[in-house]
Amino acid sequence: MRAALIALILSTSAAAAGGYTKGPVTEYRAAYLKARTYALAHQAIEWQPSCRAVIGRRSTAPLLEACGLVAGGTTHMYCRPLMSCEAILERLSLYCMQWQGDVPCVAIEDGGEDRSDPAKRGEWRPRP
Repeated sequence: MRAALIALILSTSAAAAGGYTKGPVTEYRAAYLKARTYALAHQAIEWQPSCRAVIGRRSTAPLLEACGLVAGGTTHMYCRPLMSCEAILERLSLYCMQWQGDVPCVAIEDGGEDRSDPAKRGEWRPRP
């Protein structure tokens, strides 16, 4: 019980620090770009395999981690391992408030900027 409480406190303080993943931001950006490239190339397909099956378990981990952090403990926003890349990217672009260029969930201390205003947030799909 004590160990679970300590783990909860540590994870909460890490989230409060602003970081979205445990790994380096370059790893997250690479995973995001892989998922985005796949999703853009296959968006016309109605059924899509899980992002984990497409870009790999290791590449998907930072995306799921960032998505879990922005979900804020609510299950309806949480990303699951069986979700498609498109669904994960959609949630990240909707709920992340810190962006670096067109990549969501990059903390300010990692070079991101605050875009709390929904009108200033980006879109994972390029605009026509």
